[in-house]
Amino acid sequence: MNREEKIGGMLEEKIRDMLVNVTLYQLGLYPEDKLNEELNEFLRGAEGLLCLTLRRNGAICFRDYLREYPRFKAERLCLSDAWNWERTGTKGAKLIANLIRLSIEIHNPELKSIKDKILLFDKIIHAEHYAGAFKDEFTPEQISIFGVNIPKVKQEADRIIEEILKRK
Repeated sequence: MNREEKIGGMLEEKIRDMLVNVTLYQLGLYPEDKLNEELNEFLRGAEGLLCLTLRRNGAICFRDYLREYPRFKAERLCLSDAWNWERTGTKGAKLIANLIRLSIEIHNPELKSIKDKILLFDKIIHAEHYAGAFKDEFTPEQISIFGVNIPKVKQEADRIIEEILKRK
């Protein structure tokens, strides 16, 4: 197993576990403080992967702009970049534009409410799933955030949740 496969497997497992924990939390079966910390950790890691995905496609993420500019200027630059990507008119470019906007939202997850963190987690998972629709326009390396088969991971998470609920 090469390094990428190992990392991909770890991410697949982490995403599956997060899907399970978020669902259990929503059902009142998982502690909020534990989920809150897990979401912080996941979102911080996802931000790095999201920035890497954007760099591979010739875009700049919010965190990278923050290294050079104050927050308001970095945000304006990101929004301008997103608009410019959208203007190209291709569906794949619209995905990149959405990822640029997501890079603004995902920054500093510890300052967000648990509800907002769950929504961000959901947006990231949907962005990864949505990226699969553009395999004709982009290579998987260019467009994938996690390199994970989201439908498969969701099925595994659903199976685990069913098993847990049957035991309750």
